[in-house]
Amino acid sequence: MRDGKATSHTHARQEMAVLLKGLGVGTLLDAGADASNFAVDMRQLGFAGLVYSATAKTASRRRVTQDSRGDLHRVVLPSPLTDVEAEVIKLNLEMLPPIVTRAIDAIRIDGRFDATKVLADAAGRLPGLTLVMVDPEASQGLAGPGEEEQKAVAELGFERLSLTSANPRAPAEDVQPGGAAYVRRDLVDEARALLARPDAASPIARGGDPAESGVALDAVVVSLPPRPPKRPYSIGRDVGPDWQTSCHASWIKSAPHVISISEANPVYPDVVWRKVDRKPSLKQIIASLAEEPPPGKGTILLTNADIILGPQLQQLLAGMDPHVFYYCSRLDVTVAEHDPRNLDLLGEYVWGHDAFFLPRATIAAIHSQMLLPAALMIGEPYWDYALPIAALVAGHPIKKFFAKPHPVVHLVHDAVSNLHLAKTERIFLRWARELRLRAPLAVSKLITEFVDAYDYTPGSKDAKSEAMCRVIVSGLP
Repeated sequence: MRDGKATSHTHARQEMAVLLKGLGVGTLLDAGADASNFAVDMRQLGFAGLVYSATAKTASRRRVTQDSRGDLHRVVLPSPLTDVEAEVIKLNLEMLPPIVTRAIDAIRIDGRFDATKVLADAAGRLPGLTLVMVDPEASQGLAGPGEEEQKAVAELGFERLSLTSANPRAPAEDVQPGGAAYVRRDLVDEARALLARPDAASPIARGGDPAESGVALDAVVVSLPPRPPKRPYSIGRDVGPDWQTSCHASWIKSAPHVISISEANPVYPDVVWRKVDRKPSLKQIIASLAEEPPPGKGTILLTNADIILGPQLQQLLAGMDPHVFYYCSRLDVTVAEHDPRNLDLLGEYVWGHDAFFLPRATIAAIHSQMLLPAALMIGEPYWDYALPIAALVAGHPIKKFFAKPHPVVHLVHDAVSNLHLAKTERIFLRWARELRLRAPLAVSKLITEFVDAYDYTPGSKDAKSEAMCRVIVSGLP
C-alpha cells in the first residue's frame, strides 16, 4: 500500500492480477486512483495492459499524473470522473470520450462505490466490458450479495465472485472477504478456474504484453526552413548545417517516410516535399496529414526541424499504446567549449514540448472538428501547447512522458524576441478562450485553469505568462 506496509488485502490484489492477465484484459479503468496505488500493485504483479486512471479531485489528478510519468501504459484522464454524494461515490461514465469507452474491458472500483450501480451504468456504455473488480482498499469489508443485488447482476449478464484477503490454504480464521469480481457470464467458469489454481499468485499472462501493443512509426513530419538554422558558437564557426544534417540522418533511421511541409524544397532527396506558400501553421500541417495521410496505418511523429531523434526511440515505441497521443519535451545540449566534437548536456527543457506521436484517428478528429488556430505557426511559442489541448477537446487520450536516455535532442539557440512572443501569446489566449466554449466540461475546466492563471496573476505580463505556462505544463496529462 502507499505507506509501504503489508496489508490483509495483498492476496485479494494478487487474485485481481490473476483475473486481469488470465482473462486477457487489455484496458483497465482505475476509478478513484487518488485513494490507492492499485495500478502500481498491478504492474508489480505482472499486468502490462493500458490503465486509464480517474481521480476524484483536481489536485489528486496532478499528483497521479506525476506518479505515472514513467509508465507509458498508464494514462490519467483530464478531470475527475467521480462525484461524492454522501458516503457513496458516483462514477460518471458519461464523461468518458467515445474512443476511451470503446477500449475499456475492465473497471476497478473500491468500497466507496455502489458496485451494482457502476455495473449497470457500465454495461450500457462500455460495449467490451468483461470484468468489474471491487478492491477492498478504502472499505471496511464487503458484505455478501443480497438477493436483489444477485438478481440485478444476473440481469446484466454478470456473476459475482468473492475474493479473499489471505491465501485460501491459510487457517480458516485468517481468510476474510477481500473484495469481489463481477465477471461476464460466459467467462465465469474460466475465472473460477484461474482463482482455483495453486499458483494463482504468479499466473502465466495471456494478454496485455506491451511488446504486442507497441506502435509502428510510419512517418516523421517536419517543416524544414529554406536555409539551415544558424548556430554560431565560441568555437568560431556556425555548426547549424552540420546539426541539420545530423537531424535528417536521425529521421531517416527512425521511420520509412520523412515529410517536410514547407515553403522551400528540401535539399535532401529522400524527404517528401509538401509545398506551402510560406511557413506553415499548425492547422495547415494537421490538415495536410489528414487529407493526404502518409502510407501505412501507424503513428506519425510531428517534431521541430532542429531535433535529433535518438536510437532509444525504437524501444519507447515498443512500449506505447497505438490509441494514445504521446508527447514529450526535449533534451537541450550545447557544443562543448573546449572540444567542439562533443556536446554538453544542459538538461530537459520543461517549459515546452517538441515531439508529438500522433495516432491517425487523433489527426482526423482535430482536423474535422477544426480545433486549431490558423495563425499559430509551427515552431513558434505556444504551438506545442495547442496540439495536446486540441487532442483533449477532440476526446482523445494524451500522455506526456519522460525517458532516460532522452530520445529527443535539441541544440540550444537564441530565443525569439519579446515582441514576437507577445504576438503568439495573444493568438494562443484568444484561441483558448474561444475553444473552452466548445470543449467538453472536463476539458473546459482544464483550459479555464490555464486562462485564469494568466488573467488573475498580479504583476507584469512576464509574471502572467510564467504563471500560465506553469499551470499548463503541470496540468496537462
